[in-house]
Amino acid sequence: MSLMYTSKKVSFTKKVYRGRKKLTAIDWNYHNDLPNATNEDAETIITRKYNQRTKSWDVRTVKVSKDYGYIWILMAKIFKLRVDDDDSIAREVPLEADDPRLIAPTIAESEPPPSHELLARRGSRFSQFSQTSS
Repeated sequence: MSLMYTSKKVSFTKKVYRGRKKLTAIDWNYHNDLPNATNEDAETIITRKYNQRTKSWDVRTVKVSKDYGYIWILMAKIFKLRVDDDDSIAREVPLEADDPRLIAPTIAESEPPPSHELLARRGSRFSQFSQTSS
């Protein structure tokens, strides 16, 4: 469930990551005890799936579809906070004390040299072959 809101393939700032984790918890709590889906005859709907690892059939009950009714409540609260906020939306927001961006700008152990120096030092991996073959 957590990967639905905070994918491992996308990096988030700490504040966005926290917000998405909270949204995950809200979604989980809202949909945790969904009732079983039923057909026209009021029978519980079940489904099966073949498991290749165990070479057997797995069966599970189908749940009622999610409705995301909490979204309107969240949106109303967000709009209310924005209306009540006196500051500009473009204001500078200071970083929190435990924000990872305060640790170091890069993972390197030393300060990086200027980019133009790195470009001047860079050589092609093919240049060594052209020198030995001539």
